[in-house]
Amino acid sequence: MADLTKDQLRRLADVIDVEVILDTHTLLWMDRDDPALGSNARRQIQVAWRAGSAAVSAISFWSHRP
Repeated sequence: MADLTKDQLRRLADVIDVEVILDTHTLLWMDRDDPALGSNARRQIQVAWRAGSAAVSAISFWSHRP
């Protein structure tokens, strides 16, 4: 997927209808490459993120303060 342009990723996200809002756990699992997040979910998040159709809930940053 790294070879695809942003426009290609956006079209791919449109085709598979990917719109993702990450919650706190999912954001942390992605960041830490945690196996708790399955490969299919990780792939869908990556496609959505690169296509600009993924977001992170603002509360995630507040709820995981050090």
